[in-house]
Amino acid sequence: MNAVHLKDVRFHAFHGVYEQEAVTGGDYEVNLSVWYPSGHVITRLEDTINYVRLYAILLDAMQQRYSLLESLAADVCHTIRQEFPVIKEIRMEVYKLRPPITHFEGKTGITYQQSY
Repeated sequence: MNAVHLKDVRFHAFHGVYEQEAVTGGDYEVNLSVWYPSGHVITRLEDTINYVRLYAILLDAMQQRYSLLESLAADVCHTIRQEFPVIKEIRMEVYKLRPPITHFEGKTGITYQQSY
């Protein structure tokens, strides 16, 4: 299997269940990995998964508003799989940096993983 990764990609977005998050937004960090079969030498872009296209799909979703990070990740992964049906596994981690929790230091996040 081969894998393509987007690591530590940062966004400012407006996800969350609290109304204030829709106004001020927050900072997010995303890790995205996709695995696909490796049966031959890769010499052309068409032989692999284009990470520029993965980023474009991710960026589009991050510009929308989601109440739950789980919904965001599921939608992104579904869209990627529709465009690249050769993918056998996909994993997406979304972290909310500085979540709106009193006296909380760190980040919160979710992981979505699917095998096909």
